[in-house]
Amino acid sequence: MAIAPMAQGLLPLTVPPGFSAHAWVDTVQTQLIRESLNTARAAGQPERLWLHGASGVGKTHCVVRLVEDHAGVYLHASTIHPSEFEPIVDTASVRQWVVIDGVESWLGDRGREEAIFSLWKRYPGVLLFTARMPPHHIDWLLPDLQSRARSALVLPLTRLDDAGLVALLSRQCDARGLVVSDDVMAFLAHRMPRHPATLIRWIDALDQRSLEAQRRLTIPWIRSVLPEL
Repeated sequence: MAIAPMAQGLLPLTVPPGFSAHAWVDTVQTQLIRESLNTARAAGQPERLWLHGASGVGKTHCVVRLVEDHAGVYLHASTIHPSEFEPIVDTASVRQWVVIDGVESWLGDRGREEAIFSLWKRYPGVLLFTARMPPHHIDWLLPDLQSRARSALVLPLTRLDDAGLVALLSRQCDARGLVVSDDVMAFLAHRMPRHPATLIRWIDALDQRSLEAQRRLTIPWIRSVLPEL
């Protein structure tokens, strides 16, 4: 999913079906994140935001939606060394803002933290980092980077509540073109995983099984494949 550096610029973001706008569930938290990003962009100066939440709560889904809606650049830290960001800066600066998703993969190594510190100081626009933990819970190697990170605007993202999970289930089904009756939706809602990322994978697996079996989603058929899911 990450955008990679190339000689001619950046590869476009490819959004998987489960991360489409149609499959997105907005919440008070995500509205605050969007408003904070818009405020930072409108300031017209270097701004740093830090979005944190447990694995699978929807951080990547959230920033992918922001990138698509607000002309940003998406990078995943696991696919690029921070030193490689330097040639991207000139390409990305006109886009106003950049997401660095999963920045924890850059932490705990002095060379990488020094590269992050350099980016932090010199990037002229908005940087939005995502991580599992807030800055004050991270064991930084560089005190200067720690100080800067703790001065960022810190934004939490927590799991969806039950109503949000049901909405996510419905939208994930719609995004895949799955025809689901009210009875089947109620059946799925009582058995679905209570974790957003796991729920998306669960629906992926159910969709794949239905395609392979050429079966509609009925309660008897779903019940028969649930143990395998």
